[in-house]
Amino acid sequence: MMKGVVAMVVAAALWGCTNPFLKKGCTGVTAANDPQCPDGVVAQISRKCGYLAARKQFFIPFLINQCGGIAFFFALRFSAVSTAVPVVNSLTFIFTAFVSWLLNEQLTKETLFACILIIAGVSLCVI
Repeated sequence: MMKGVVAMVVAAALWGCTNPFLKKGCTGVTAANDPQCPDGVVAQISRKCGYLAARKQFFIPFLINQCGGIAFFFALRFSAVSTAVPVVNSLTFIFTAFVSWLLNEQLTKETLFACILIIAGVSLCVI
C-alpha cells in the first residue's frame, strides 16, 4: 500500500512540476507555422514537432514528464485504478499550482481553496 502511495505522489510531482516548464517551453511554437507555405497538415505538425524537439526548454521537461508516466504505471501495480487516477490527477494540480507560484505566477484565493479541498479529498481516498 505504501509503495502505491509513494508512486502516486512521485507521478503527480513529476507531472505537476513539469507542466509550467512545458508551458514556457512551448512559447513560439506558432511561429513554426508558415502561412505562406501551402504544405499540408502533416508537414505543419512535423515542423512544430521539430521545433519543440530542438528546444531544450521544452524537451528536458518533456522527458522528465514522461518519467511521471512510468511512476504512474508503477503506482497502478500497487493501487486500484479507481483510486490512483483521481489521486494522481488531483495532486498534479497541486504541484502545478505550487511550481507556478514559485515561478512568480499569481495564485488566486480560489486556487488555494481548491488545493485545500484536494488535499482533504486525497487524504480520504488514501486512508
